[in-house]
Amino acid sequence: MRRALAALFGGTVGKDTVSRTWRKVKSDWDAWNGRSLAAEPIVRLILDGTVVRVRLDRKATSISLLVVLGVRADGQKVLLAIKSMGGESAEAWRTVLNDLIKRGLRRPESLIVDGAPGLDKAIASVWDGVPVQRCTVHKHRNLLAHAPERLHDEITEDYNDMIYATTPEEIAARRKDTRPVTALRPACPVSWIADQTGDMAIST
Repeated sequence: MRRALAALFGGTVGKDTVSRTWRKVKSDWDAWNGRSLAAEPIVRLILDGTVVRVRLDRKATSISLLVVLGVRADGQKVLLAIKSMGGESAEAWRTVLNDLIKRGLRRPESLIVDGAPGLDKAIASVWDGVPVQRCTVHKHRNLLAHAPERLHDEITEDYNDMIYATTPEEIAARRKDTRPVTALRPACPVSWIADQTGDMAIST
């Protein structure tokens, strides 16, 4: 922290400066994490687990973060929570969601998720029945990760054609027009086939 502050202040800083800065940052962080959400007009949540590289005790390491973005009624996005819970288990996500509820967050109208099984279980335990949509970016990455590179352009074109359709009927029609999954079977593993025919991340 001293090195970071030295770069910020343009010179060497003492222990007192480091301590005061840390106490201020910690106080502001705790206040932000505990702020009331009762007045927030949140209608949709975006829930995602991500891994970031950080330096702890002068060693580079990876930590898992659980991130919750809220979407207000006017479409504005607001960061609601970012937590290091040691992983993306159902219990970790349940703790994060229960904290949001405790702070006054109302039941959302819909949820956008990254598809992690632990998150699905946590949602079922606190907001059973709320419509859930798979994040289209995560879905696209998963599809390409399991398909040969020579098929990436075709898969991307078909996928985008479906997810940007405007009505359920249009989605169904476009799915029928894409190359059948069975035609890709020799080039793609069973796991990819299952993912391709599963949830297509489209709210209907």
